[in-house]
Amino acid sequence: MFFKTYAELVTYFEGLTATVTGLNGVTVGADEELLDQQSSRIKYPHLRVDTPEIRFVNEDENMATQYTFRMYVMTNGPTKTNKEENQRLSDMARLCERLIRRLWQDADADKFDIIQGDKTGDAIRRWSGDNCLGWWFSLTIQLYTDECA
Repeated sequence: MFFKTYAELVTYFEGLTATVTGLNGVTVGADEELLDQQSSRIKYPHLRVDTPEIRFVNEDENMATQYTFRMYVMTNGPTKTNKEENQRLSDMARLCERLIRRLWQDADADKFDIIQGDKTGDAIRRWSGDNCLGWWFSLTIQLYTDECA
């Protein structure tokens, strides 16, 4: 079943904790709310999916909507050495791989289309007061509508 709405994507992302091993929490679209929470209330490793940019493409019966999300996969906690920090980054890179693999599997199962976009991301090192470590990347998902105007 192909998703048709942003709300369906939100529900999908929130459910990824059940299908991506090692992912313990997800926040979608509440960018400022997540930043204002105490780290003790955020379940790490955490996926933060920011509110997307939206683009309407195609015409007539082939109408589609593209959502470009910035995603952050991160953990937190004190690190005493650069070696410990690099190990946490390595762990989060592996989690990113599992997450991206899941997204592609679900795209192959016709839940949505993944549009090639940024294939690179950037490191999160000692980010915020929570000492977050991880990676961020962008992903564009395309949904189709079968509704007539």
